[in-house]
Amino acid sequence: MLQWYRWVQPYALGAVLAPWYIQLLRISWCLVVLALERGVFYWAASRCDLPQGPESTFRVLVLSDPQIVENGTYGSISPIFQAVISHFSNNYLQKVWLALSKQGIGTWLWAQPRPADLVVFLGDMTDRGRWYQIFDFWSRSQESWRMLFPGISVLRSANQPITRRAPEDPYPALVLPGNHDIGLPLSNTGAPMLENKMAAEWFQQRYAPHVDDQFQLTDEHGALSWDARIPLSIGDSGNVTHELVLVNGPALVGMENIDAAPLRTEEALDEAKSRAASTSKMIDWLGDHANPDVPRILFTHIPLSRRDLERSCDIPWRSASHGVFRESHRSLIPGGEIFQGGDAAHTYQNLVREDVSNYVLRSIQPAVVFSGDDHDHCEVIHRKFRQNQIYNVYGFDPADVPEVTVKSMSMTEGVRRPGYVWLQLSSIDHGIDYRPCLLPNQIFLWTGIYLPLFVLSVAFLFIKNGQYQPLGSLLPSHFSSTHPRPRVWRLCVRGSNVVGSLRRVAHQVSLIGFAPLLLWLLLQS
Repeated sequence: MLQWYRWVQPYALGAVLAPWYIQLLRISWCLVVLALERGVFYWAASRCDLPQGPESTFRVLVLSDPQIVENGTYGSISPIFQAVISHFSNNYLQKVWLALSKQGIGTWLWAQPRPADLVVFLGDMTDRGRWYQIFDFWSRSQESWRMLFPGISVLRSANQPITRRAPEDPYPALVLPGNHDIGLPLSNTGAPMLENKMAAEWFQQRYAPHVDDQFQLTDEHGALSWDARIPLSIGDSGNVTHELVLVNGPALVGMENIDAAPLRTEEALDEAKSRAASTSKMIDWLGDHANPDVPRILFTHIPLSRRDLERSCDIPWRSASHGVFRESHRSLIPGGEIFQGGDAAHTYQNLVREDVSNYVLRSIQPAVVFSGDDHDHCEVIHRKFRQNQIYNVYGFDPADVPEVTVKSMSMTEGVRRPGYVWLQLSSIDHGIDYRPCLLPNQIFLWTGIYLPLFVLSVAFLFIKNGQYQPLGSLLPSHFSSTHPRPRVWRLCVRGSNVVGSLRRVAHQVSLIGFAPLLLWLLLQS
């Protein structure tokens, strides 16, 4: 015990009695850590909002593809490196959620935007959830993402239309299935692939809404279905003002996979519907019960197909308004399309095929579509699909259907700036508006801010520990004493050598860094 005290005492005294510049650097680094680990996330969230009028509004936070990284996600890398990726990726998700839900340190600094009344996850909650065959392992995987989103309560049943959330209530959340959650169905039967069957059943049992025979959200005695209608009531009238429509995206792919022949006849379409019986039944019901007074908002995991003139992912006037552009140049054209493609193992398909997409749009007549899966931003307009519709998204033609493919909110899914979308529904004129938003670039925070500041701090310490010394030892002995001897800057500790200088700087770095490092570690939990 005495030896431990003798070792700690000089270090503690050095930290407390260190020169002023050591104290200043320590405080500065603590502020940098707070700013980069929390502040930039709250700042990014506060900068992206929609105008708030005097009317009552309902706000939906749309999140996509968190894809929690777990052990075994990347089989080709070492377990240690995989654990590092998992930690920082999941920690990024938690920082994003704390900022968007206004929890934790920093909440009081920014009053806007108003928190969400409802959260919609567009699927792919974990990266490899579909491959689990043992329930305990699968359940542990699900708990890992639930722990990253404190305050979430999965919305699965209700006996009345959804209204605005009270500030003290948890955040109700709708969870859609993605191909990483339940896999894609077999193209010939529409049933889950054998490797994904157990995970698909477990995912449905835990997250799918309870619906009645008209696919409307009901109490816990209703049937479980990924295809559901969620009525909303905004304002004081108590009437249904908007309707959220959830569609099983993987089932749409199963109706017409990438290798299938086009569905050009009624018989071919009927056969495709038989491979997605529940999904097509709800779509047909919506087609037979159109209500122009209640605009519909469609959510699905996999983006819908688009026509040749609708393939650009950046709508100029919209991108100029919200400032979000597509990063991927997979089509070799900036802002280019999402390619129709898939893989040989049939684990993903980039777009729902054209005939099924047209069937969905014509039947449901949505005012707007939100999709995920692609990981990058894509905003397109499906033109002339709506008929006799009164209400539409602000700025768009009532006959058109805008679709927003929402960026992944994860830092490991191939985009520098992850993102999300705000959807705002109004009680006046059944208004609908949305805005894509960007999140911080975590790689830039490390390499563009942390690393340069560390290099500058170390350089400052070297300079501070240097001194001006006469150049006498380097000049001839007959150098005139009447002339002042030149002085040079020597990057070394006074009276010591380079090794001593390095030791002193290393000691000062430790005196400066222990408090910021401790703070950084606390903010990782």
